[in-house]
Amino acid sequence: MLSTWLFVGFGEEVLFRGYFLKAFWRHFTAETSKRRMLSAALLVNVFFSLWHLPTRIASVLSGELDWLTLLISLVVLFLLGLGYTYLYIRSDNIFLVGLVHGLSDYPLVGKNTQVSLIILLVAIGCVELYKRLKK
Repeated sequence: MLSTWLFVGFGEEVLFRGYFLKAFWRHFTAETSKRRMLSAALLVNVFFSLWHLPTRIASVLSGELDWLTLLISLVVLFLLGLGYTYLYIRSDNIFLVGLVHGLSDYPLVGKNTQVSLIILLVAIGCVELYKRLKK
């Protein structure tokens, strides 16, 4: 689990949320702050989904996935990426997002998309609860 968290979950979060999200946000200068963040979040998660495409295509070629399942998995990745982005924006903690992503990717947990979504939603809920209690 540690190697999954360090090399996959945390690594992807540093790349996509830590670097690209901020870079894309700086790029959309003509828009309002909320619109800039939305544009950056959508764009970074398109790239996040496409980042996973080679392994999905390999799964199609090996017969593990069909093409429809591949497309559905890319949509699910996009939505999970939006969740990671929201968690990062609200928590401003790349380590937390990397941990949550790593837990979602962990083979015993991450193979079940519903469990991955539940882990993400619990993390978002905890951050939101913490923010409310802090006020």
